[in-house]
Amino acid sequence: MPRPLKIGVIGAGAWGKKIISTLAHLPDVELSYLVSRNPKSLELVDGSCLVVPDWRELGFPDFLDALFIASPSETHYEISCAALDAKLPIFVEKPVCLSSEDAVQLEDKAKSSGAIVMVDHVDLFNEAYRALKTNLRLIAPIREVEISIGARGPYRDSHSSLWDWGPHAVGLALDLAEGELKIKKVSCSHTEFGAVYEIAGVARSGFSIHIATGNGFQERSRKVSVRGSEGSLLYDDHRQNRLVRVRPDGFEEVLVGAPSTFPLTQAAVDFLELV
Repeated sequence: MPRPLKIGVIGAGAWGKKIISTLAHLPDVELSYLVSRNPKSLELVDGSCLVVPDWRELGFPDFLDALFIASPSETHYEISCAALDAKLPIFVEKPVCLSSEDAVQLEDKAKSSGAIVMVDHVDLFNEAYRALKTNLRLIAPIREVEISIGARGPYRDSHSSLWDWGPHAVGLALDLAEGELKIKKVSCSHTEFGAVYEIAGVARSGFSIHIATGNGFQERSRKVSVRGSEGSLLYDDHRQNRLVRVRPDGFEEVLVGAPSTFPLTQAAVDFLELV
């Protein structure tokens, strides 16, 4: 019988706690190392888990099989680089870093180390979005994609909301564009709630993509609309029916209702299967 995978988690804030809870419900996984400055974090793990306030104290123990990074965004690059130097597979909350220069260097380091790097672009692991990808053939060819992801906040001094919300939206756009998206225009406007960034581009196959993202939305939005010659597919993670197909005659068909698996759970499972 194979031994459980020994996992480390850096960060026990709101998202770190979700990761810890997710790992606790996965089979053959053992949380063995937690980095958190909050003494109350001891309550999140059992006595066999090593808890330290700073990852630099011990680095990354040899017993670790993989590392989840859920620390503040401005620390992601340094921690990721150190983990890759140790050839440790890493799962990083978005944004993976806060500059394009750091992103390029991190990509180069990942290639040279051979270690696995997965960024938690959580929508890519959403059951309804994956069903949208599977059902694109029903409306093909694609003519236009609209993506709207944002909310009222958060507001940070360390970086703009483009880094909070943009990775979700751009990740979806790149996925739908099969990795090749030519940017035509980028603009930023301000509402009473914050900033809204708009990005217009064209996919390799010729269809247009429009993105609206940021912290200036009146209400939370997580939507993808794909229009084709044979109707539309509408993904909305804040509706009861997450994925709907609209036929050319206007008839709406529910393809996915409430998801059976949380996106973070699916992301963690997909990552650990690669370890």
